[in-house]
Amino acid sequence: MNVYQCSKCGKIINNASTPQNSTTCENKSFHSWTKIAEAGTTNYECSKCGLTIQCKSTPSNTTTCEKKSFHSWRKL
Repeated sequence: MNVYQCSKCGKIINNASTPQNSTTCENKSFHSWTKIAEAGTTNYECSKCGLTIQCKSTPSNTTTCEKKSFHSWRKL
């Protein structure tokens, strides 16, 4: 199972495979999903936007932070 985030609206989903693009993105467009981690039980928080996700290891730094820059993950 992996954790994905839409680079357009910031929505997070846990999914076993690549999520489908749909017109449900807040930006009235198709979602643009980026895999940021493998789902797990350890909490990580972005120190820039406050997003917390559960992963097996440190998530990828991507351009999907709502602050429009790279996430900066720290283990909680």
